[in-house]
Amino acid sequence: MKQFLLILAFLLTTFLAARVGGAGKCPIHIALLDYDPVCARDIVKKNKRSFGNECEMARYNCKSKKPGYELISRGLCTKKL
Repeated sequence: MKQFLLILAFLLTTFLAARVGGAGKCPIHIALLDYDPVCARDIVKKNKRSFGNECEMARYNCKSKKPGYELISRGLCTKKL
């Protein structure tokens, strides 16, 4: 019984971590502990912004209802001097 519950918990966790939330909805899972920063550029205004990872950027784009950001490089954005 204990093994069954552990397997069930594992499968449920895996399912929820990969769940997209259905048609027209934004992803519910963000890999907050997966710090792999990316630099992105606003598609319209061309402003740069750093995100903790690509997943965070994708969720921001989904939630913002605007054209959003596009990936321009790995790592934090740097300011030009």
